[in-house]
Amino acid sequence: MKTKQSIKPLHQTIAQIAKWYESPLGQSILAAQQQVLNEELSCLFGYHLMQLSVLPYHRLSESSRINHCFSLAPAVVHSKQAAQNLCDLQGMAELDALPLADESIDVTILHHVLEFSNNPHQVLKEAARVTVPRGHIVIFGFNPLSLLGLLQLGAQFYSRKVIWKRRALRAGRLKDWLEFLDFSCLQLKYLSHNLPINHARYLHHSRFLSRGLNSTLPFGSTFCMVARKDKVGLTPLKPEWEAAAPLLGASPLPKRSMTARSGESALILPLRRRNNIQTKR
Repeated sequence: MKTKQSIKPLHQTIAQIAKWYESPLGQSILAAQQQVLNEELSCLFGYHLMQLSVLPYHRLSESSRINHCFSLAPAVVHSKQAAQNLCDLQGMAELDALPLADESIDVTILHHVLEFSNNPHQVLKEAARVTVPRGHIVIFGFNPLSLLGLLQLGAQFYSRKVIWKRRALRAGRLKDWLEFLDFSCLQLKYLSHNLPINHARYLHHSRFLSRGLNSTLPFGSTFCMVARKDKVGLTPLKPEWEAAAPLLGASPLPKRSMTARSGESALILPLRRRNNIQTKR
């Protein structure tokens, strides 16, 4: 008996998800996410930044100070925007088996890829594997405890749009997964507090709702979570006397075996005789 709705592979649905982001509601949510991401990336540094997004042709890391920023996706999206920005997609790969070395990425962006994946825990595990110690992961997801999340509960049964066929991943659940992978949550913000009405004029005039409400209120349509990898690599340190020996012009003494004693050191010490103590009867 089927108890849960199956999620199609992301390489089959990524084009339809990207098309939804071209709608007025999708553009409004993307603009709010980009604004928050620009603020977070200004404080994150490193050598390599990897983007895993349902919008592989959209450069989310435009404001990052990291020189090497690249994007991986399970499939190529054919659209007008993709034709203009196709050079931003550097490679194709399955997100649950990334072709990267361990601890090679400083900042990883997961933009809605967990909700539309068959195995979100494995995708997050792969992102944690390639992230360096003290590196960061930025996660964007739809908030199930919002009006858009409540709308998704009914729309997933009668609508054929792929945007509604997603997993409901709460921020608290992702925190538990991250703690298991030696990550700690540094920042959690909720975005797009206005009504999820797909109308351009309404979304334009209701932007003050998201700006006026506090980002910590857990009722926004989406959320942004920043986590840091607390696992620190161990580096062997040399003893101080060994490091200072070349500077002093001296060399460390060779190690000698305890059995190979010289004539001077192999002196036999006299044994002490114990006095016989006679006990009185």
